[in-house]
Order: sequence, then C-alpha cells, then structure tokens
Amino acid sequence: MIISMAVLLVPILIAVGVWQYLSSDRQVTVVDAKPAITQARQADRFPVAAPRRLGPDWKVTSAETTDQRGTVTLRLGYVTPSGGFAQIVESNGDAAKLLSDAVPKHARPAGSQHIGGADWARYTGDKNNQVLALLQPDRTILVVGQTNDDEMRTLAGSLH
Repeated sequence: MIISMAVLLVPILIAVGVWQYLSSDRQVTVVDAKPAITQARQADRFPVAAPRRLGPDWKVTSAETTDQRGTVTLRLGYVTPSGGFAQIVESNGDAAKLLSDAVPKHARPAGSQHIGGADWARYTGDKNNQVLALLQPDRTILVVGQTNDDEMRTLAGSLH
C-alpha cells in the first residue's frame, strides 16, 4: 500500500514542483536603451522620439537599431508595471509594411486616441493585443503591446 501511494504521489509532487518553478516570478534582464536611441539619432533619417519620464517599474528588456539600405528602425521592448509586454517601433520604412508586421492578424481598427498632442490610430486584437500607430510623413511610430490601455497610452505619451 505504501508503494502504491508513493507511485501516485511522486509524479504529483514533481508536477506541482515544476509548475511552481515555471509560474514563479523571475528576474527580468534589463538593458540600456540609450545606445540604440543614439544610433538611431546618428543615422539622421527621421526625428527619433525617445521615451521620457517612465517610472522605474517600466523595464527595458530589448533595444535595437537596424539600418538596412537607409531604412532605419528603432525597437525598444518593455515589461510594463502590470507585467505585460510592450514595444516601441520607430522607423522611416514603409508604413504599410510596418503595420502589417505589427498588427495581429485578427485585429480590427478601433478608432483613434489623442495622446501627447497627436492622433494615434488604434488596433485591437484578442488576448489584449493592441497597436497604437502614429503615421507621419517622415516616420512611423508604433506602440505594440499585450497589456492594458492605460499602459499603452502611457508609453505612447512618453515619446518626445
């Protein structure tokens, strides 16, 4: 009987332990966004809008600038205060291509929002996926996220 119980309990205890490990909070690797922002500004293809006045609970987890034949793209990834994910994509590349790459397949236009003195187009999808898009003649700025509306607006509004 003890062996039977052990045979049943050991896999359950292992499963619970693995689940606890996988669902536990982990340290987020934070990176410095300044080198990527500086690189995008030095390319001088568009006026780069960098985030300002985000609190310490916004964690930059990725920062990259690419330059492909004059098309410069700055990407900054964040873990938001609520634990969601958001990314700023800023580029002088083809706006339609950027939007098609960023907007989830089943997303739909959801009007516009006035944020930081500009009108941003809004797209929403399932599982809280959303995109805010600011289309300007010399650049496109996207805020792509899987987080709540307030955090999306905060991130978009921080760009100066």
